Amino acid sequence: MLGFVTAYRRNSYGDTHSVYKPRFDLLAVLLTGCLALHADEAPTQDIGALVTGLTSQLDSREGAKYWALAARLEGLGKEAVPSLRAKLKEASNKVRLACAKAILLLGDVEARGEAVDALEELSQSELPKDLRVAALEILGENGDPDAVLPILEKVFDGTTDPAIVIPLARVLWDVDRVARARDLLVTLLGSQDSEVKQQAALTLAEIDYFEGDVREVLRTLKREPTPMGRRAAALDRIQTLSRQLDRGLEKGDIVLEGTDLAKLLKLKEDRVRELEDKLERAGKSAAALGPRSPMDGVMDEIILQIQKSYVDEGNTDRGKLILNGIRGMVRALDDFSSFMDPEDTKSFKQSIAGEYFGIGAQVSKPQDGRPLEILRPIYGGPAYKAGIHSGDRVIEVGGTRTDELGIEEAIEKLKGPAGSKATLKILRRGWSEPKVFEIERRKVELASVHQEILPGKIGYVQLTQFGEKSAEEFTAALDELEKQGMAGLIVDLRNNPGGLLDSAVKIVDEFISEDKLPIVTQKGRKRSRDTSGEVATYAKPFARPSYPIIVLVNQRSASASEIVAGALKDFGRATILGKKTFGKGSVQRLIPLSSESRNTLGGEAQLRLTVQYYFLPLGRCVHTIREPDGTLAEEGGVPPDIEVAEDRLPVWRLEERERLRTEPVLLDYVEKYWNEIKGLFVEGDAKETSNYPGFAELHKALDTSATAEDVRSLVRYHVRRRLEDERGKEFACDVQEDPQLVRAILEILKKLGDRPEGYPRYASILPKAAAPLEPQAK
Repeated sequence: MLGFVTAYRRNSYGDTHSVYKPRFDLLAVLLTGCLALHADEAPTQDIGALVTGLTSQLDSREGAKYWALAARLEGLGKEAVPSLRAKLKEASNKVRLACAKAILLLGDVEARGEAVDALEELSQSELPKDLRVAALEILGENGDPDAVLPILEKVFDGTTDPAIVIPLARVLWDVDRVARARDLLVTLLGSQDSEVKQQAALTLAEIDYFEGDVREVLRTLKREPTPMGRRAAALDRIQTLSRQLDRGLEKGDIVLEGTDLAKLLKLKEDRVRELEDKLERAGKSAAALGPRSPMDGVMDEIILQIQKSYVDEGNTDRGKLILNGIRGMVRALDDFSSFMDPEDTKSFKQSIAGEYFGIGAQVSKPQDGRPLEILRPIYGGPAYKAGIHSGDRVIEVGGTRTDELGIEEAIEKLKGPAGSKATLKILRRGWSEPKVFEIERRKVELASVHQEILPGKIGYVQLTQFGEKSAEEFTAALDELEKQGMAGLIVDLRNNPGGLLDSAVKIVDEFISEDKLPIVTQKGRKRSRDTSGEVATYAKPFARPSYPIIVLVNQRSASASEIVAGALKDFGRATILGKKTFGKGSVQRLIPLSSESRNTLGGEAQLRLTVQYYFLPLGRCVHTIREPDGTLAEEGGVPPDIEVAEDRLPVWRLEERERLRTEPVLLDYVEKYWNEIKGLFVEGDAKETSNYPGFAELHKALDTSATAEDVRSLVRYHVRRRLEDERGKEFACDVQEDPQLVRAILEILKKLGDRPEGYPRYASILPKAAAPLEPQAK
């Protein structure tokens, strides 16, 4: 054979090289000329600055983008060699790899020697395997064979990892036809690991060896619609092309001389290059997938059986089955990892960003088929500015009756692009007929922080999640409360599921100055490409005044909430009050999928994957650990310093409250007695129904099993919503209805040396909330 299979090949970093020496010399001449042109294009630029600028980007680049940037270093020409040599000594391993490759092409004997030494070191470093292999390939293709051969053989003899030894065997064969490298590939051809067997066969084919099982493996593999299958098909086509030309020459059917031979060789070389491009892309994809498992075949069989036999053929689309399998696979890792399709990703980003495009309203859809209800407009949003109130009924959205829609369908109709208009038909209590509102959709920002200054100069800050703007909002709330003379602070993290770790750290940092202990330490897999191993975050010098702090938590305070509560507790900066927290001490990273996957799925998708556990300042991880069968092995969470239970109602009372919430009799009562009862929300009603005129008649008219306390609570709910609509702002809390908050207030007053009896808003609830507490000395 003429050897066209080995005439040109792509290596793992995308460069074309040749083992046909005369043509390699020609390629070197052409390449040198191209490099000279690039160098001449910008003769006045500071080469050192260019090297620094390019190398500063290398650590953040992967795959083809990394090697494209490395090629730009080579394009700077020989003038860049001194700067490249400096980087070779002091930079990160990824930068050193790219610089060594450029120096081997551009440098003198001394510089090339340094590059060879660096590549030898990098090939045995903690770099990812693909870059270690690249270091070996660069040595083999660009180094002096007499100098690099002993290095390559040393690595070859010292490793058994097929991921390294198989491509290294190919390099050794190219450098000096090392027979034992080929022999090892032949040995691996008999491996019981199908992935190793296939990679060995593909590599043997690349060095023009088609004996033994190589052809059979290629024939079997090329039928698979996989990257490795396409790679095998490309190699098989290259071999077929070479054999056809060989037979034609042997039989005399093809007689080539002079320019005709050169033209045919050029055509064949172009064809080989085209096939090699496909082979190289397939090889990279196959390498990224990792070794196949025997279970892959089981999955294929399951899908085929479902498609063959399942009763509802419309549910057996292979793509949908695989997508559902992906969801289950990731969900099985732990309770917090998940696969997010484009719709999930969009919703998640809106949640974390605290903004979306729509009319700006919280809505509810009764299960009895009634129209959509406005629970509360987002104050300052488009709906509120258009005149929408809490309790309004949305009869139609864009001409579609909402009593015929599910809650998700209705919400989707309310959302839309900025500037578009939503037409709502609204019915309000007291109106004889619906009215039409045309509302322009705009960006709606959802605040995650609500604050209020309470009597006794007690600041109250509720944090509902840790989003992108939460730390900024929290800081602004503290600034405002401090301007109002805040003497003590209550931070409410109850029912806060967590969010961004960075936001939690910034909030803790507000209260802690520099310390020997970290705010939080994250620990992931050692030497993992996708984690930072162990990362500790420390406080900055500035800290807020040392006023007393109480942090409210419950069983639904999780993740970032536990970092804030646990860190402030460990630093002795806050007292934790409530119930033990959830116990989620793991960190999830959002990993975007490739552009190919985005195209397949129809939009941006990502993995939410657990990559680390976090540890509090004193070294404790709050993560709850369970056995494989789900039984509790170690309970996590942050325990409170002061345990106070929440009020819990029986399910039947909660259901009855929800049924009564929109009863006309109840709404008529609020309207009738509005002027008499509206002041009872802020000042407090002492939980006495006698403070409400006509209450006994109301309770009787409702004809309900609900208690008088349930009815009083519902009246208070509607008073609160109406007052919020009037003032255009939510109330941050409702002191008298919240026993945990009441206890927190009493604890803060005690620390301040104050007493609750001096404040009417507290005095009215003190006897039922808790026994009087002796104040501490100031």
